[in-house]
Amino acid sequence: MSPKLKTAQQIARLESEQSAELLLADHQLTQRCVAGEVAAWEQLYRIYHDRLVASARAMLAGKSCDPTLAEELTTRVWYLLVVKDGELLTRYDPSRGARLMTFLRVLVRDVMGRHFRTEQRRSAREVIAVSDRRDHHAAELDQVDVSLGEFLATLSPSEREFCGGHLLNSEESDGPLAELTSANVWQKTHRVYRRFVEYFAE
Repeated sequence: MSPKLKTAQQIARLESEQSAELLLADHQLTQRCVAGEVAAWEQLYRIYHDRLVASARAMLAGKSCDPTLAEELTTRVWYLLVVKDGELLTRYDPSRGARLMTFLRVLVRDVMGRHFRTEQRRSAREVIAVSDRRDHHAAELDQVDVSLGEFLATLSPSEREFCGGHLLNSEESDGPLAELTSANVWQKTHRVYRRFVEYFAE
């Protein structure tokens, strides 16, 4: 065996041993947390919190402009970890060859996915609510048009002409109605108003 090959094998074996030691340390730390050791939780937080926030920011790049969202998602992850006496940490399996940090990043990604799905559902509900309000408003306007049309049909031809050319027209009339005096306008308006109240009071 050549010296170079022997050295490469030694390095690989050393790295494998170091990796196994790190995986064992990760597993032992999670077991201590699950056992309720306060110092272990403090150690876990001290080692991984800032790294988790940085990972969340990297995952959010181009997806959100909220500067506080990374911290919020990380806080949710810590909550999931501590509830039920750290039950979630029992899912960490070092035999799969993944470090604890990898496991925690998966949790961040899962929480982030649920966050955006919730936001999408909320936005969809808001769009539907706005559309429903518009449809309801349009239906009310249609009903007003129908009711007004039915009321106008009960008036005399001259009263309908007065309503259409004066009361319901925002532009000044240049026809016969323009020659009405103020007294005439008041009398006709009062008469139509009385008919209006009587009609819709029925």
